[in-house]
Amino acid sequence: MRDPVLAGLRLRVRPGDNPGRRLARLVSGLVGAPTTAAEVHALLDDLRRVQRPLTTCRRILVAAVRGGAGATTLTGLLATVFATYRGDGALALETTLGHGSLEFRFSESGPAAAGVWTADQVAAMSQLPPSDVAERMSHEDHRVHLLPRPGHMGLDTYGEAARALMRFFGCAVIDGGHDALTQPGHLGTVHTVVLAIPATVDGVRTAGIWFRETDPELHARTVPVLMEVSPGSRLDPARVADALRDGGGASAVRALDASSGRPHLLPYDRSLATGAPVRTGLLAHRTTPTVVRIAATALALAG
Repeated sequence: MRDPVLAGLRLRVRPGDNPGRRLARLVSGLVGAPTTAAEVHALLDDLRRVQRPLTTCRRILVAAVRGGAGATTLTGLLATVFATYRGDGALALETTLGHGSLEFRFSESGPAAAGVWTADQVAAMSQLPPSDVAERMSHEDHRVHLLPRPGHMGLDTYGEAARALMRFFGCAVIDGGHDALTQPGHLGTVHTVVLAIPATVDGVRTAGIWFRETDPELHARTVPVLMEVSPGSRLDPARVADALRDGGGASAVRALDASSGRPHLLPYDRSLATGAPVRTGLLAHRTTPTVVRIAATALALAG
């Protein structure tokens, strides 16, 4: 059912790239290849890493150094990549207690729409014959499957329902937000942490403090991602890498972008900035390749 409050906003989601950038890409497409051969090879290599066979579900936690850093957006994008390019599907888990926004971000019809589960449905499914379960869990539609956490449900109860679903998927992407870094029961149960860091001076400062105060073993399986909160961030990713090393030592930056030796940078995308439901057809040109590379890095660490 459509939310009347949101309907009153009459929000028009704009394409991720601004008009000048879209025009530049159109012109480059007319006079030659719009993407370099090196970019194509890099994307294909990242996709091969995303598609590698898995024997058990890999749990990837998306956390944030502070509220509003973009962890939910990043969770939705990563889950969409895994669901699109893997044959064993992707499960998105929203551990935020009540009123989380991940389900809303997947609420649009089309490729970004998710199959939403409840804990009661998961419990009922466990009583079905295996053949019926296999049919219900078909991943041929390449949709994300989502299990929100109701406001009244404890984390342990939610975890039981999540584990019952995980065995049917190759990857589970967990939206933990800032709570995942401050509350017990999150960091010790996952294979990889993708850390959303606002691409601001204070965001990097906060990330450095977190690296300095946490176990170096956790650093080694953490993927730092700079989230550009406004167009044209002036932060130099190379200097950010140095700042993180100063904060947490060499282990703090093992999961950098392999091609550049710098933190992954998710560039500003106008279609995501409003917090509206994800529309994959409107994403900026650089968004999908960047998310595919982050997904490949996170999955490699989870292996």
